[in-house]
Amino acid sequence: EMEWDHDAEGVHFGAFVDDDLVGITTLVPQPREAVPGGWRVRGMAVVPDLRGHGIGAALLAAAVDTAWEHDAAELWCTARTPAARFYAVHGFEAVSDVFELPDIGPHVIMRRAL
Repeated sequence: EMEWDHDAEGVHFGAFVDDDLVGITTLVPQPREAVPGGWRVRGMAVVPDLRGHGIGAALLAAAVDTAWEHDAAELWCTARTPAARFYAVHGFEAVSDVFELPDIGPHVIMRRAL
């Protein structure tokens, strides 16, 4: 269970292996600056031992499909810099310089037009 801002409109995704939750992400309607119709990918995470096995890609594909169903103009996220390549492989582009989130580390804003 998760409670974040925009929770009433958000869509939560979970990936399971047998009965174990091994990956999560959330998709929320949240425009980025002056871009109307944007949806934000938040909280993407996969169990470290299972990274690189397509779980994150499947979660992201489900988010893209759901955004399409809601007529989203774009998807965007604040990606940790080590994850930027993952998003780039899946059609996202960096639209900001690297910035530091306190207690979390360096991030970059990435977007994908739909």
